[in-house]
Amino acid sequence: MIQSRHLRAFFAPAVALTLSASADAALIRYSDFIAGNSTQTFEFDEGTVTVRAVGGSFAFKNSNGVTGLGVSGGSEAAEIDGSQHLIFEFSSPVAIDRLRIGHLFASGLRADVVDEAARFRINDDDSYTLTAETAGSASWSGDQSVDNVADGCWEIDSGDIFGETSEILMRSANPGSRNMGDFSFQTLEFEFLEGAPVPAPAATLLLALVMLGSRRRRGV
Repeated sequence: MIQSRHLRAFFAPAVALTLSASADAALIRYSDFIAGNSTQTFEFDEGTVTVRAVGGSFAFKNSNGVTGLGVSGGSEAAEIDGSQHLIFEFSSPVAIDRLRIGHLFASGLRADVVDEAARFRINDDDSYTLTAETAGSASWSGDQSVDNVADGCWEIDSGDIFGETSEILMRSANPGSRNMGDFSFQTLEFEFLEGAPVPAPAATLLLALVMLGSRRRRGV
């Protein structure tokens, strides 16, 4: 488990922020981003995460008390739609413990004409899809359950959602004109999988010799 309690966010112009993280996992929230940027890097003790907006810049969407991160422009302002996407790149593999997105609605809600769906491509390979089906239920192509935590907000909180993960690409699964598939990012909680370094053989031998010498001096 991660021992880090803080992360530092770096963006242009060069400014560093110290942000809170949970006690046992790293956490990135929509509110950690700077609107107008298209790239932002978060540095933890265990590694870094670089997030890029493709098709625009980071933008915030607030609707009926729900705020999330999207991409500027597009058919639906400040959401992820059309060919837009967010890419999360991890400096070393992680396990994704919790994922929350917002502004994803079923057909007939908020004038949407389709059941909006979000797609998550992992490591440029496997893809997972989250689809809103009613005001309070959604389907998920993975093995975990999905919780409706607020109006149009969905959370998967089952631990190790995608397996070993180095990159996540978030985009619409049914892009099109306004009122088609679009959504926003809210929260990503994860753990770096790199464990404590294993001592090199020479260092291990030296430590053993020091301990042996200490025992002899004590007459043990």
